[in-house]
Amino acid sequence: YDVYMRHIHSADVDGLLRPSWNPSTIYLTGSKSVFNLPGGKGHELHRRLRRKILASFGPKPILACVPRLLDFTRKVLDKAASETAAIGYASFQPLGSELAARASTLQITAGVEADMQDRLIRLLDLIANGIVSIPVDLGRFSIFGRAQAARKEVCGIICDLMRSPTLSSQNLVADLMRPSAEGESFQVDEIVDTVLTLFLAGKLTTADALPALLVQLHQHRDWASRVAEEPLKFRTFEEDSATLRVVRESLRLKPPVHIIRREALDPSCSLSLGMHGGAPPGESIAADIGTKLLSMGSNFDPDRWTREAVQESTLPFGGSQPHGCIGKTLA
Repeated sequence: YDVYMRHIHSADVDGLLRPSWNPSTIYLTGSKSVFNLPGGKGHELHRRLRRKILASFGPKPILACVPRLLDFTRKVLDKAASETAAIGYASFQPLGSELAARASTLQITAGVEADMQDRLIRLLDLIANGIVSIPVDLGRFSIFGRAQAARKEVCGIICDLMRSPTLSSQNLVADLMRPSAEGESFQVDEIVDTVLTLFLAGKLTTADALPALLVQLHQHRDWASRVAEEPLKFRTFEEDSATLRVVRESLRLKPPVHIIRREALDPSCSLSLGMHGGAPPGESIAADIGTKLLSMGSNFDPDRWTREAVQESTLPFGGSQPHGCIGKTLA
Protein backbone atom coordinates (compact mmCIF):
# COMPACT_ATOMS: atom_id res chain seq x y z
CA TYR A 1 0.00 0.00 0.00
CA ASP A 2 2.85 2.39 0.78
CA VAL A 3 4.30 1.71 -2.68
CA TYR A 4 0.89 2.45 -4.19
CA MET A 5 0.71 5.76 -2.31
CA ARG A 6 4.20 6.79 -3.43
CA HIS A 7 4.01 5.78 -7.08
CA ILE A 8 0.42 5.02 -8.21
CA HIS A 9 -1.95 7.10 -6.09
CA SER A 10 -1.31 10.36 -7.97
CA ALA A 11 -2.18 8.68 -11.29
CA ASP A 12 -5.35 7.32 -9.67
CA VAL A 13 -6.37 10.81 -8.50
CA ASP A 14 -5.44 12.31 -11.89
CA GLY A 15 -7.90 9.99 -13.63
CA LEU A 16 -5.35 7.86 -15.48
CA LEU A 17 -6.44 4.54 -13.95
CA ARG A 18 -9.61 2.50 -13.54
CA PRO A 19 -10.61 -0.37 -11.25
CA SER A 20 -9.58 -3.80 -12.50
CA TRP A 21 -12.32 -6.45 -12.19
CA ASN A 22 -13.09 -9.79 -13.78
CA PRO A 23 -15.49 -9.77 -16.79
CA SER A 24 -18.43 -11.21 -14.83
CA THR A 25 -18.25 -8.46 -12.20
CA ILE A 26 -18.08 -5.74 -14.85
CA TYR A 27 -21.04 -7.11 -16.79
CA LEU A 28 -23.32 -7.80 -13.82
CA THR A 29 -22.70 -4.49 -12.03
CA GLY A 30 -23.08 -2.55 -15.28
CA SER A 31 -21.24 0.01 -17.38
CA LYS A 32 -22.66 2.94 -15.35
CA SER A 33 -21.54 1.49 -12.01
CA VAL A 34 -19.14 3.59 -9.94
CA PHE A 35 -17.40 0.23 -9.44
CA ASN A 36 -16.30 0.21 -13.07
CA LEU A 37 -16.07 3.83 -14.19
CA PRO A 38 -12.69 5.57 -14.07
CA GLY A 39 -12.59 8.23 -11.37
CA GLY A 40 -10.46 11.23 -10.52
CA LYS A 41 -9.78 14.29 -12.62
CA GLY A 42 -11.65 14.62 -15.89
CA HIS A 43 -14.23 11.90 -15.22
CA GLU A 44 -17.42 13.88 -14.73
CA LEU A 45 -19.83 10.92 -14.85
CA HIS A 46 -18.09 9.13 -11.98
CA ARG A 47 -17.91 12.37 -9.98
CA ARG A 48 -21.61 13.12 -10.53
CA LEU A 49 -22.80 9.62 -9.66
CA ARG A 50 -20.56 9.34 -6.61
CA ARG A 51 -21.54 12.75 -5.22
CA LYS A 52 -25.26 12.00 -5.43
CA ILE A 53 -24.87 8.50 -3.95
CA LEU A 54 -22.82 9.87 -1.04
CA ALA A 55 -25.60 12.38 -0.32
CA SER A 56 -28.19 9.57 -0.34
CA PHE A 57 -26.02 7.66 2.14
CA GLY A 58 -25.34 10.65 4.36
CA PRO A 59 -25.75 10.61 8.15
CA LYS A 60 -29.34 11.93 8.18
CA PRO A 61 -30.93 9.31 5.84
CA ILE A 62 -28.94 6.49 7.44
CA LEU A 63 -29.91 7.56 10.97
CA ALA A 64 -33.54 7.38 9.82
CA CYS A 65 -32.96 3.71 8.91
CA VAL A 66 -31.61 2.71 12.34
CA PRO A 67 -34.99 1.51 13.76
CA ARG A 68 -35.46 -0.86 10.78
CA LEU A 69 -31.86 -2.02 11.10
CA LEU A 70 -32.31 -2.80 14.79
CA ASP A 71 -35.60 -4.58 14.12
CA PHE A 72 -34.34 -7.11 11.60
CA THR A 73 -31.03 -7.53 13.45
CA ARG A 74 -33.02 -8.58 16.52
CA LYS A 75 -35.12 -10.97 14.42
CA VAL A 76 -32.02 -12.63 12.95
CA LEU A 77 -30.39 -13.01 16.38
CA ASP A 78 -33.65 -14.34 17.86
CA LYS A 79 -33.69 -16.93 15.09
CA ALA A 80 -30.17 -17.97 16.07
CA ALA A 81 -31.27 -18.26 19.72
CA SER A 82 -34.27 -20.41 18.72
CA GLU A 83 -32.10 -22.76 16.66
CA THR A 84 -29.64 -23.06 19.55
CA ALA A 85 -32.45 -23.89 21.98
CA ALA A 86 -33.79 -26.55 19.60
CA ILE A 87 -30.62 -28.36 18.50
CA GLY A 88 -27.86 -27.00 20.72
CA TYR A 89 -26.16 -24.71 18.19
CA ALA A 90 -26.81 -22.31 15.32
CA SER A 91 -24.73 -21.75 12.21
CA PHE A 92 -24.09 -18.05 11.76
CA GLN A 93 -23.19 -18.26 8.08
CA PRO A 94 -26.73 -18.32 6.64
CA LEU A 95 -28.04 -15.94 9.31
CA GLY A 96 -25.13 -13.54 8.78
CA SER A 97 -25.70 -13.68 5.04
CA GLU A 98 -29.39 -12.82 5.54
CA LEU A 99 -28.51 -9.97 7.89
CA ALA A 100 -25.94 -8.60 5.42
CA ALA A 101 -28.43 -8.82 2.55
CA ARG A 102 -31.18 -7.00 4.45
CA ALA A 103 -28.78 -4.32 5.71
CA SER A 104 -27.47 -3.76 2.18
CA THR A 105 -30.98 -3.37 0.76
CA LEU A 106 -32.19 -1.21 3.64
CA GLN A 107 -32.74 1.91 1.53
CA ILE A 108 -33.53 0.02 -1.67
CA THR A 109 -36.52 -1.79 -0.11
CA ALA A 110 -37.90 1.10 1.99
CA GLY A 111 -41.68 1.17 1.57
CA VAL A 112 -41.71 -2.01 -0.56
CA GLU A 113 -44.07 -4.89 0.30
CA ALA A 114 -42.47 -7.68 2.34
CA ASP A 115 -42.94 -10.31 -0.39
CA MET A 116 -41.25 -8.08 -2.95
CA GLN A 117 -38.41 -7.35 -0.51
CA ASP A 118 -37.77 -11.08 -0.14
CA ARG A 119 -37.97 -11.59 -3.92
CA LEU A 120 -35.53 -8.76 -4.56
CA ILE A 121 -33.04 -10.12 -2.04
CA ARG A 122 -33.19 -13.62 -3.58
CA LEU A 123 -32.54 -12.18 -7.05
CA LEU A 124 -29.67 -10.03 -5.82
CA ASP A 125 -28.16 -13.10 -4.13
CA LEU A 126 -28.18 -14.90 -7.51
CA ILE A 127 -26.35 -11.93 -9.02
CA ALA A 128 -23.84 -11.94 -6.16
CA ASN A 129 -23.05 -15.60 -6.89
CA GLY A 130 -22.45 -14.70 -10.52
CA ILE A 131 -19.88 -11.95 -10.10
CA VAL A 132 -17.06 -14.43 -9.43
CA SER A 133 -18.28 -17.07 -11.90
CA ILE A 134 -16.91 -17.97 -15.32
CA PRO A 135 -18.72 -15.66 -17.79
CA VAL A 136 -20.43 -18.46 -19.73
CA ASP A 137 -24.15 -18.05 -20.30
CA LEU A 138 -25.91 -21.41 -20.38
CA GLY A 139 -29.17 -20.02 -19.10
CA ARG A 140 -30.35 -21.67 -15.90
CA PHE A 141 -27.65 -24.35 -16.31
CA SER A 142 -24.77 -21.99 -15.41
CA ILE A 143 -24.20 -19.65 -12.46
CA PHE A 144 -23.52 -16.74 -14.79
CA GLY A 145 -26.62 -17.48 -16.85
CA ARG A 146 -28.82 -17.51 -13.74
CA ALA A 147 -27.20 -14.26 -12.62
CA GLN A 148 -27.94 -12.65 -15.98
CA ALA A 149 -31.59 -13.69 -15.79
CA ALA A 150 -31.81 -12.35 -12.23
CA ARG A 151 -30.27 -9.05 -13.32
CA LYS A 152 -32.88 -8.67 -16.05
CA GLU A 153 -35.69 -9.27 -13.54
CA VAL A 154 -34.18 -6.80 -11.05
CA CYS A 155 -34.09 -4.19 -13.83
CA GLY A 156 -37.82 -4.73 -14.35
CA ILE A 157 -38.56 -4.40 -10.62
CA ILE A 158 -36.59 -1.15 -10.37
CA CYS A 159 -38.38 0.27 -13.42
CA ASP A 160 -41.71 -0.60 -11.78
CA LEU A 161 -40.58 1.15 -8.58
CA MET A 162 -39.64 4.24 -10.58
CA ARG A 163 -43.17 4.37 -12.03
CA SER A 164 -44.90 3.75 -8.69
CA PRO A 165 -46.81 6.82 -7.41
CA THR A 166 -46.63 5.48 -3.84
CA LEU A 167 -42.85 4.89 -3.68
CA SER A 168 -41.55 5.90 -0.24
CA SER A 169 -39.52 9.11 -0.15
CA GLN A 170 -36.97 7.19 1.95
CA ASN A 171 -36.37 4.71 -0.86
CA LEU A 172 -33.00 5.14 -2.55
CA VAL A 173 -34.59 4.80 -5.99
CA ALA A 174 -36.88 7.76 -5.28
CA ASP A 175 -33.93 9.80 -4.03
CA LEU A 176 -31.82 9.07 -7.13
CA MET A 177 -34.75 10.00 -9.39
CA ARG A 178 -34.90 13.52 -7.92
CA PRO A 179 -32.63 16.39 -9.00
CA SER A 180 -30.89 17.97 -6.03
CA ALA A 181 -28.00 20.20 -5.06
CA GLU A 182 -25.74 17.17 -5.51
CA GLY A 183 -26.69 16.67 -9.15
CA GLU A 184 -29.31 15.95 -11.75
CA SER A 185 -31.64 12.96 -11.47
CA PHE A 186 -30.22 9.58 -12.47
CA GLN A 187 -31.20 7.85 -15.69
CA VAL A 188 -32.75 4.36 -15.57
CA ASP A 189 -29.49 2.53 -16.37
CA GLU A 190 -27.61 4.61 -13.80
CA ILE A 191 -30.17 3.74 -11.09
CA VAL A 192 -30.13 0.02 -11.96
CA ASP A 193 -26.33 -0.18 -11.94
CA THR A 194 -26.14 1.83 -8.70
CA VAL A 195 -28.66 -0.41 -6.91
CA LEU A 196 -26.80 -3.55 -8.03
CA THR A 197 -23.43 -2.10 -7.04
CA LEU A 198 -24.54 -0.97 -3.59
CA PHE A 199 -26.12 -4.34 -2.82
CA LEU A 200 -23.21 -6.44 -4.04
CA ALA A 201 -20.53 -4.33 -2.39
CA GLY A 202 -22.48 -4.03 0.86
CA LYS A 203 -23.66 -7.61 1.13
CA LEU A 204 -20.37 -9.33 0.34
CA THR A 205 -18.25 -7.14 2.62
CA THR A 206 -20.76 -7.15 5.51
CA ALA A 207 -21.20 -10.92 5.34
CA ASP A 208 -17.41 -11.25 5.66
CA ALA A 209 -17.03 -8.68 8.46
CA LEU A 210 -19.84 -9.85 10.77
CA PRO A 211 -18.43 -13.29 11.74
CA ALA A 212 -15.02 -11.77 12.50
CA LEU A 213 -16.67 -9.14 14.70
CA LEU A 214 -18.66 -11.74 16.66
CA VAL A 215 -15.52 -13.84 17.19
CA GLN A 216 -13.71 -10.81 18.64
CA LEU A 217 -16.62 -10.08 20.98
CA HIS A 218 -16.64 -13.73 22.09
CA GLN A 219 -12.88 -13.74 22.73
CA HIS A 220 -12.85 -10.37 24.49
CA ARG A 221 -15.77 -10.47 26.92
CA ASP A 222 -14.64 -7.27 28.69
CA TRP A 223 -15.16 -5.33 25.46
CA ALA A 224 -18.44 -7.15 24.79
CA SER A 225 -19.70 -5.96 28.19
CA ARG A 226 -18.68 -2.39 27.43
CA VAL A 227 -20.49 -2.51 24.09
CA ALA A 228 -23.63 -4.00 25.70
CA GLU A 229 -23.78 -1.17 28.23
CA GLU A 230 -23.95 1.53 25.55
CA PRO A 231 -27.32 2.91 24.36
CA LEU A 232 -28.69 2.01 20.95
CA LYS A 233 -29.35 5.66 20.11
CA PHE A 234 -26.96 7.54 17.83
CA ARG A 235 -26.36 11.26 17.46
CA THR A 236 -23.53 10.84 14.94
CA PHE A 237 -21.81 7.76 13.53
CA GLU A 238 -18.32 9.11 14.17
CA GLU A 239 -18.88 9.82 17.87
CA ASP A 240 -16.24 8.00 19.92
CA SER A 241 -17.60 4.93 21.74
CA ALA A 242 -16.57 1.44 22.78
CA THR A 243 -18.76 0.08 19.98
CA LEU A 244 -17.08 2.16 17.29
CA ARG A 245 -13.61 1.30 18.57
CA VAL A 246 -14.40 -2.44 18.57
CA VAL A 247 -15.77 -2.26 15.03
CA ARG A 248 -12.73 -0.34 13.79
CA GLU A 249 -10.35 -2.77 15.44
CA SER A 250 -12.16 -5.82 14.05
CA LEU A 251 -12.10 -4.31 10.54
CA ARG A 252 -8.40 -3.58 10.96
CA LEU A 253 -7.54 -7.17 11.88
CA LYS A 254 -9.77 -8.70 9.20
CA PRO A 255 -10.67 -6.15 6.53
CA PRO A 256 -13.35 -7.41 4.11
CA VAL A 257 -11.37 -5.83 1.25
CA HIS A 258 -7.68 -6.72 1.48
CA ILE A 259 -6.54 -5.24 -1.81
CA ILE A 260 -7.51 -2.65 -4.40
CA ARG A 261 -6.78 -3.39 -8.06
CA ARG A 262 -6.01 -0.81 -10.74
CA GLU A 263 -5.10 -0.80 -14.41
CA ALA A 264 -4.13 1.99 -16.81
CA LEU A 265 -6.87 3.52 -18.97
CA ASP A 266 -4.39 3.47 -21.84
CA PRO A 267 -3.52 -0.22 -22.38
CA SER A 268 -0.21 0.77 -24.01
CA CYS A 269 1.02 2.44 -20.79
CA SER A 270 3.04 0.73 -18.10
CA LEU A 271 2.72 1.59 -14.40
CA SER A 272 5.98 2.59 -12.75
CA LEU A 273 6.66 1.46 -9.18
CA GLY A 274 9.97 3.29 -8.89
CA MET A 275 12.78 1.13 -7.51
CA HIS A 276 10.31 -1.74 -7.23
CA GLY A 277 9.93 -2.07 -11.00
CA GLY A 278 6.57 -1.71 -12.67
CA ALA A 279 3.54 -3.32 -14.26
CA PRO A 280 3.90 -3.95 -18.03
CA PRO A 281 1.33 -2.49 -20.45
CA GLY A 282 -2.03 -4.22 -20.17
CA GLU A 283 -1.34 -5.58 -16.68
CA SER A 284 -3.00 -4.51 -13.43
CA ILE A 285 -1.56 -3.86 -9.98
CA ALA A 286 -2.98 -4.81 -6.58
CA ALA A 287 -2.34 -2.60 -3.54
CA ASP A 288 -2.19 -4.60 -0.30
CA ILE A 289 -4.28 -2.82 2.35
CA GLY A 290 -4.43 -5.75 4.77
CA THR A 291 -0.72 -5.86 5.58
CA LYS A 292 -0.67 -2.09 6.11
CA LEU A 293 -3.45 -2.41 8.69
CA LEU A 294 -1.76 -5.33 10.47
CA SER A 295 1.43 -3.29 10.75
CA MET A 296 -0.37 -1.22 13.41
CA GLY A 297 -0.17 -4.29 15.69
CA SER A 298 -1.27 -7.93 15.72
CA ASN A 299 -3.13 -7.83 19.06
CA PHE A 300 -6.77 -6.83 19.56
CA ASP A 301 -6.71 -3.41 21.18
CA PRO A 302 -9.66 -1.10 20.43
CA ASP A 303 -8.08 1.58 22.61
CA ARG A 304 -5.50 2.13 19.87
CA TRP A 305 -8.17 4.17 18.06
CA THR A 306 -7.24 7.56 19.45
CA ARG A 307 -8.10 10.76 17.60
CA GLU A 308 -4.67 10.63 15.94
CA ALA A 309 -5.14 7.03 14.78
CA VAL A 310 -8.65 7.55 13.40
CA GLN A 311 -7.26 8.86 10.10
CA GLU A 312 -6.14 5.31 9.35
CA SER A 313 -9.67 4.00 9.94
CA THR A 314 -10.60 4.67 6.30
CA LEU A 315 -8.19 2.00 5.07
CA PRO A 316 -10.68 -0.90 5.46
CA PHE A 317 -12.95 1.17 3.18
CA GLY A 318 -10.31 1.64 0.49
CA GLY A 319 -8.40 4.58 1.96
CA SER A 320 -8.03 7.98 0.32
CA GLN A 321 -8.62 7.40 -3.39
CA PRO A 322 -11.35 8.11 -5.98
CA HIS A 323 -13.04 4.76 -5.41
CA GLY A 324 -13.25 4.75 -1.61
CA CYS A 325 -16.32 3.01 -0.15
CA ILE A 326 -19.52 4.94 -0.91
CA GLY A 327 -21.47 3.01 1.75
CA LYS A 328 -19.13 3.73 4.65
CA THR A 329 -21.82 5.50 6.72
CA LEU A 330 -24.18 2.54 6.51
CA ALA A 331 -21.32 0.10 7.18
